[in-house]
Amino acid sequence: FGVGPEGGLQQLGDRWFDTGWIVIMGKDGTFGIGSTIRLETPSKVMHLIREGNELGKVCDMLFEQTNSKHKSGFFGLMTNDALTRKSAYRDAVIAALAPFIQPKVFES
Repeated sequence: FGVGPEGGLQQLGDRWFDTGWIVIMGKDGTFGIGSTIRLETPSKVMHLIREGNELGKVCDMLFEQTNSKHKSGFFGLMTNDALTRKSAYRDAVIAALAPFIQPKVFES
């Protein structure tokens, strides 16, 4: 399998959310897509991002952390680790595996 993770911000209406995506590709070209939860991104955070800062840097500044994006990440910092970057992306990987787990349902 090839596995591609990507995180980013998504605007829904006038609110912004942090979310992640996973694409898994099989040798035969079969692929699945899964996503993490969406967690609202506060306006204070968005203001700093609009000034040109990356979300990980903003989290480090606001939460007085170092390299938080490779630890609990935004999800963990915002939920006191009830959700973490690792747990959210684990769920996204499982969701992206659905076409491989239930291929008959995904057949055209």
